[in-house]
Amino acid sequence: MQAIIWDGVSANSKFIGVLGGGSASAAYEINNDRFVAGHSEKRVLIGSLATGIRNRAFIWHSHFGMYELPLAPGSTHCYARSLNNRTSTGAIQVVGHCTVSGKNKAVRWTVLTSTYVHGIPPLS
Repeated sequence: MQAIIWDGVSANSKFIGVLGGGSASAAYEINNDRFVAGHSEKRVLIGSLATGIRNRAFIWHSHFGMYELPLAPGSTHCYARSLNNRTSTGAIQVVGHCTVSGKNKAVRWTVLTSTYVHGIPPLS
């Protein structure tokens, strides 16, 4: 399963993709500027030599693709569920949760944007 985005008009949709080494992603919300919040599997180092698949929160936009949000301290998995519209300062707030010691903890990320390109800024 992979997250998709649909323009609301055409018969086709576009796969958003996955983070490195992952095979699944999910998208939960899109804002007025077409930023998408969701999560993706990612292959990560989980020991001195071992790797494993973990879920990571992301935002996505067609101008820069998938941007992984930082992990909350001590977390193993993170999920972005919702986001607001960009403010006049260029900030987007994303909310979700991370798993810390087997328990879900609410998280809010503030993503700052800069340098407008075709009306949508890349991440800073």
